[in-house]
Amino acid sequence: MVHISIDHALCTKCGVCTHSCHGHVYAFAGDGYPTVDSSRCWVCGHCVAACPGGAINHSGFPLDQCPLVDMDHLPNFNSLVNAIKKRRSIRAFKSKPVPHALIEQLLEIAGIAPTGHNLQHVDWTVIDSQELIDRKSTRLNSSHRIRS
Repeated sequence: MVHISIDHALCTKCGVCTHSCHGHVYAFAGDGYPTVDSSRCWVCGHCVAACPGGAINHSGFPLDQCPLVDMDHLPNFNSLVNAIKKRRSIRAFKSKPVPHALIEQLLEIAGIAPTGHNLQHVDWTVIDSQELIDRKSTRLNSSHRIRS
């Protein structure tokens, strides 16, 4: 079970936590601070991400591991549209191996990507044996041929 608490020194009593939480973990009490029912938490992290004051202490999402988005480093609208329009699937790959450190970084970033209810029911398989890649590729290509 997760542990959630509200830091009253940081809480602005804005209500964002109650509106962002679909599990109804938060409710307002008479003093204006939200009360917490951790047993209802889906462990999605929405409350931590939404709280403008950083007042939510959530054992599943420690604030030091949930940095705020630096708005100055986000792409502008036109850059985002351009990246989406020019996206291409690569079918021809270089024979140069990808450094293991880069693979580790990519897997770490992929693990942060949102999933339904943040369940993270995702497994990744990294294959670095060219022989195995060739075998799998041949098998996949032969099973996906269009037959007329």
